[in-house]
Amino acid sequence: MDQRVLAYLIAISIGGGLLAGLAAAIYLKKLSIYSTSKDDSRGITVGKEGKRVSGLFVTAEMVLAVVLLSSACVTTHSFLNVYGADVGVNTRNVLMMALGMSPERYPKPESWIPFYRDLESRLQALPGVESVAVAGAAPTDDLPRYAYELADAPTLKEESRPMAARIVVSTGYFRTLGAKMISGREFTNFDRGSSVPVVIVNQQFASRSWPGQVPLGKRLRVFLGNLGKEPTPWLTVVGVVSNIVQNDRTRQAFDPLLYLPHEQ
Repeated sequence: MDQRVLAYLIAISIGGGLLAGLAAAIYLKKLSIYSTSKDDSRGITVGKEGKRVSGLFVTAEMVLAVVLLSSACVTTHSFLNVYGADVGVNTRNVLMMALGMSPERYPKPESWIPFYRDLESRLQALPGVESVAVAGAAPTDDLPRYAYELADAPTLKEESRPMAARIVVSTGYFRTLGAKMISGREFTNFDRGSSVPVVIVNQQFASRSWPGQVPLGKRLRVFLGNLGKEPTPWLTVVGVVSNIVQNDRTRQAFDPLLYLPHEQ
């Protein structure tokens, strides 16, 4: 739950309790209460006005209870829809863990590659492990969007360039999560820093950028860093993968995505 939502709920709960108590106190102060004694017991007689007001309070409580119950049912139904929505990957028997690289031991991204390469090998050797992969974010996580440019499209001004999210993944990422390659290939061990820069796009990106065309072999570049003024080298599309949810916690929409090989 979002911290702001939690703070709001606490505030209105306390505020509602104070207001309800204050209203009751003011009402009781003005209400005439008569006490009578009979057989050592006490009774309280409330006037017609008091009964009418009490009836209104009971009616209001019932109405609010029905509204609250309906809202709870709608919220629960929405949560179940989100929980059961298709995110584009197989989550059964998949274990995920997040790692933070120490800047002292691994000051440059080039030093991360041997670490992750060794980690993947050691995890792959564990009994019962079928596939291992590394990624910059998990499915449904929020990713920053960057401007990009297509090699076969007219040059656009900086503020008019289309935007897409990018994620860095290792070899076997799509196989590990059970995503389907629509066309082309996954990344391989030959996609390294010294080889031709490549990219895999999702189905949403391919449909938006090259409708009715074959995306394989197309080239694009992404504007990263320095407020988007430093483009990557031209990247060649080597594969199109099925849509995986990113940037949408409701799991209702698919963003156009670019996948870059981890070792490049």
